[in-house]
Amino acid sequence: MSNFLNVTKGGPKLFLEQNLLRFPQSKSSSSVYGSAMHKAIEIMYVVTKKDNKLPSPAEVVDTFQREIARSRLLQSDEQNLLFKGKEKLANFYNKQGQQILAEASHCKTEVDFKHQKVEVQGAILTGKIDRLKETGEGLEVVDIKSGKAFDSFDYKKVKDDDYENIKKHNYKAQLLMYKVLLENSRDYRDKKVTKGTISFIDTDDIKEISIDLTAISSDELDRFKKLLVAVYAKITNLDFPDITKYESSVDGIVAFEEDLILGKV
Repeated sequence: MSNFLNVTKGGPKLFLEQNLLRFPQSKSSSSVYGSAMHKAIEIMYVVTKKDNKLPSPAEVVDTFQREIARSRLLQSDEQNLLFKGKEKLANFYNKQGQQILAEASHCKTEVDFKHQKVEVQGAILTGKIDRLKETGEGLEVVDIKSGKAFDSFDYKKVKDDDYENIKKHNYKAQLLMYKVLLENSRDYRDKKVTKGTISFIDTDDIKEISIDLTAISSDELDRFKKLLVAVYAKITNLDFPDITKYESSVDGIVAFEEDLILGKV
């Protein structure tokens, strides 16, 4: 959905080319790195849950290296990613290893909603959660990011570069999407969704920012659901509106969202 809404990168046209037509495109070093880090960390959770002990650091790094090798980057780019990834994975292993071991029995990874029959007002939804934790209070969702960390979801006042605000907007929407998926799914609909967390794994201290999902107002959640339904209708009707009138900023994205909800585009 973020591709469809991101007017700074083409919005509906971007979604059509990348998500529907799937035009061939070369992978960027950052996307290859992010995917490889995800896979390596997923292995830590999967092996720990299966064997009740952490995999060795070498196993984790081997997984990362295999993922990088599959991407067929330039050798110089590959070497740079390997150097960076080994350092960050060692830090993650040392800082998070014992927590992963403690959470193994009540934590799931790569939770796929493809067969969960999630439907909101006729819109059929799917997605995948990096990490889902069951606690005494309910369910906590964690999304792993390998990019630059930030301190909160509050927007910053900027003159030219709105990149960080757009990331914050998209990340919060991602956490709201997980709440909607869980609360409307076959297997989890009876459980309370309590917290959503973005975990930045490239920082030395593994920075995390969270949202209390129980505190999301009914108005905000209703707006988000209306947006999901509006975007779903546009996509299924192959209706890709012109977005040239919207400014290339988070404000432009929000304005486009509002017009979709109100049926103005």
